[in-house]
Amino acid sequence: MSIEPIFKPRKNARLDREPLERHKSIETLKTLGDKEWSKIMKYGNRWNVEIAFSIFKRLYGEYRMSKNIEKYI
Repeated sequence: MSIEPIFKPRKNARLDREPLERHKSIETLKTLGDKEWSKIMKYGNRWNVEIAFSIFKRLYGEYRMSKNIEKYI
């Protein structure tokens, strides 16, 4: 599984620039509009992850580790 960054193109974005993924994104945005583009690209879902980490930190504290530090000292 890999993570790909998603950048919303500007309204006046041009198709004569690189990379190819940008062309697809611009064409999709111009044909479908902002709301549909956001749904397809899953743009704006970062807040879900931010909320999950915020809840975890509130419940268990700021400084939690996935491993036991005493094993390595």
